[in-house]
Amino acid sequence: MRNILLLALFSSFFMVNGQEFEDFKKGRNYFVAGYGALSVNPLKNNGGIAGGIYGNVYLNSIVGAQVQKSTIGPFQLVYERGITDVLGVGRIGVGATLTHAFYSYKIRDSYWATIYNNDQVSESKKTRIGVMGRGAYHFEFNVPKLDFYTGIGLGVYIDSDKLTEYDYNVYNSSTGQYQDVVIESEGSSVNPAFAIFAGVRYYVKKRLGFYLELGYGPSIMNGGVVLAL
Repeated sequence: MRNILLLALFSSFFMVNGQEFEDFKKGRNYFVAGYGALSVNPLKNNGGIAGGIYGNVYLNSIVGAQVQKSTIGPFQLVYERGITDVLGVGRIGVGATLTHAFYSYKIRDSYWATIYNNDQVSESKKTRIGVMGRGAYHFEFNVPKLDFYTGIGLGVYIDSDKLTEYDYNVYNSSTGQYQDVVIESEGSSVNPAFAIFAGVRYYVKKRLGFYLELGYGPSIMNGGVVLAL
């Protein structure tokens, strides 16, 4: 009899706990803030060093050439709203995603430093803002505190680019002297954006939790906090 009572109390605890931490429902709004990791740097050498101003010399023919890449972000904000009751084995949510990332791509050459006393060849910088619509299917697994889901995103990347090119010891016919030249160019473009992802949210409070997503998009992995209102 005692074992039966303990089992009933244990079962009722998880039933209540599952209701207390109900993770995804129709009409509820979800706000997500996160940071991405394993982002692919979209900048790369276009075949010539600094746009070909070095007499069509290519990267693999320069002694001591080194490429330095760096990425910050993407930072990610997501809004999602539950729009259906249970359909099949889960519920559907729709919303939008905003991402912001910074990329740089530098080419340096230690051999040039011995000639021109400077190893910088070129530097590219990109600021990328992603704006995507988002749809996700949240599985109704009835696991307390956990929300498993998968989905897709579709939208655009708004890119702002800046290229700085360095040329050294250039002869100026008007002055009859040799000088260093720095050429800067800027541009912007809008490109298609696509994402596919699978994730899980873990709620530590009734409306507050953490999440982790894996997939293809602005980054391979991202995680952060989620707030349900």
